[in-house]
Amino acid sequence: MEDIENLAHLEAAVDKLLNAVTELKREKLELTAGLDIKDQEIEKLTRQLQTLQDERSQIEKRVNGLISAIDKWEKLNDSSGPVRKGGTGTEEKTLF
Repeated sequence: MEDIENLAHLEAAVDKLLNAVTELKREKLELTAGLDIKDQEIEKLTRQLQTLQDERSQIEKRVNGLISAIDKWEKLNDSSGPVRKGGTGTEEKTLF
């Protein structure tokens, strides 16, 4: 009789372990799927970041080129005399 009770406890323990393993496998699949989604999001955001950094670099180069062009223009016009005279007799130069 005691052997039958022990066998019933063993069956219950094995059943509990099998259910736990099944639940863990299900959780693992869910976590793996979630991780795959997050990896795809990271990859997408990494590409977007690289694109934005490239655009920023291009804009910085163009702005620096414009500043350089303005500086050259100002140096050329410094020696050519005033662009406009004010009413008080002081010379005033403007970019436009």
